[in-house]
Amino acid sequence: LQQKMKEMERCNMSQQEEARSEKAKLKKRIQELENRQLEADQYRIDLEDDVKVYRALLQNLEDKVGRISKEAVTRRRVEMLNERVETYLGPLERLLNGLRQVDKE
Repeated sequence: LQQKMKEMERCNMSQQEEARSEKAKLKKRIQELENRQLEADQYRIDLEDDVKVYRALLQNLEDKVGRISKEAVTRRRVEMLNERVETYLGPLERLLNGLRQVDKE
């Protein structure tokens, strides 16, 4: 009976030691998972920050393109108006010169 009790105590001790070991493994695994979650959260935050930065850069580029496009359109309009003025300038000068000649006579 004593031998049986000693065996049961050893078995119980062995099971307790095994349970402590398993508990330590589980705690370690939980800590690893928590660390991975923290890393994943930080990575997500970094990505969100990058998206915000690149969104702002893209908006700035779009604004610049819009301004440049407007400037190009304005330049084309000015050139077109200059061409029109030049088209009428020659005949108007001849007309004015002709009127001056008539006034002199």
